[in-house]
Amino acid sequence: MKDITLFIVDDVLNIIYNNKNIKTKMKDALSKGFILDKTKFMEEFLKVLKKEKIKGKLFGNNICVIKNSYMPVSELFMWENMLLEMGFLKVIFKDIKEYFKEKEATYIEINDTYMVVNLDKGIYIDLDYFKDIPKVIKCLNDNFKQYIYLFGYNKLIPKIKLLNTKIFYFEDYNDFIVNILLKVNKK
Repeated sequence: MKDITLFIVDDVLNIIYNNKNIKTKMKDALSKGFILDKTKFMEEFLKVLKKEKIKGKLFGNNICVIKNSYMPVSELFMWENMLLEMGFLKVIFKDIKEYFKEKEATYIEINDTYMVVNLDKGIYIDLDYFKDIPKVIKCLNDNFKQYIYLFGYNKLIPKIKLLNTKIFYFEDYNDFIVNILLKVNKK
């Protein structure tokens, strides 16, 4: 089995394996970028592995989890224990910031239920409480670098504008990180 890379967005698990993305909605196991129910997650993840005919070696394989900048240590600890319990040999965490190429920019991930402002540490903002995305960006603007790059699953991304602020979004903003992971895994 080749290495598997996992990346969570809202209630969707992206499994990068064998040069493709297996996108799985896990409404009962994931929510707002966090694991809700460890047991349900493990069951659903194993079903996907079986359905996609992804088999491991007798003594396990490594698995990579893309660590978003808002994830607390407790969440990472749960991920590691859960995946080791499932038989993976080693869990490797890669910081999402490793995939941000432009150093003079602030990257903001905007999804349907939350957004993450990637500064030195990630700022997690629940969009159930803060619905006006441009207003939130404007409030935090003093902390940003020269440019702002937007990506994520939120369909409003191309419409977000602010006066006197250089905001860009990636053409593939929906799958920006997934596309980078697919390129990295090909190497």
